[in-house]
Amino acid sequence: MKFKIAEELSEFNFGSEFVKAGRSNEKKVSEQDVDPKELEMGLAVEMEHTTNKDIAKKIALDHLAEIKDYYTRLAKMEEEGKKAASAVESGGENNAEDEDKEEEKEEEGENEENKEGSGELTKEQEDKIIEFIKNQDNLDDEAFHKFAEEMGVNPHEAEEVVYKWANDKMSEEGNENSLKV
Repeated sequence: MKFKIAEELSEFNFGSEFVKAGRSNEKKVSEQDVDPKELEMGLAVEMEHTTNKDIAKKIALDHLAEIKDYYTRLAKMEEEGKKAASAVESGGENNAEDEDKEEEKEEEGENEENKEGSGELTKEQEDKIIEFIKNQDNLDDEAFHKFAEEMGVNPHEAEEVVYKWANDKMSEEGNENSLKV
């Protein structure tokens, strides 16, 4: 059954549920409780996924409620990833022995990417995630993470699907700023 966008959002009551859900609300973390530099970094990162500053701020606060220096760590990880990719491309640091060890890890299922998803979600996975969210009376972050993990999807990748869906729905309705954090 297909709903009209306004009916879908109304039935789901997305705006108020989105603001109530998440780690920042569970842990009662607000802008005043986080490092302003981390929040600024978070807004920049999350604006890559939405055009709505309020949504980006909510996502950033949820991440910072879990890990106070989340965006510093993310930047460090991304930099290390770029260096490693560059080394592999140039035939540097990564030798055959390292590659063999990595293959063994993957085969044994120890590689985190294999445990929690490849980073590329299928349309079917995205649809299941959206359907799950729509069918929740009370959004519960823990239950959502468990659902994602049971699907073999990294919970943070699953959250990105929800954020994109919500942003798209609000944009279609012309409600770019309807979610207030």
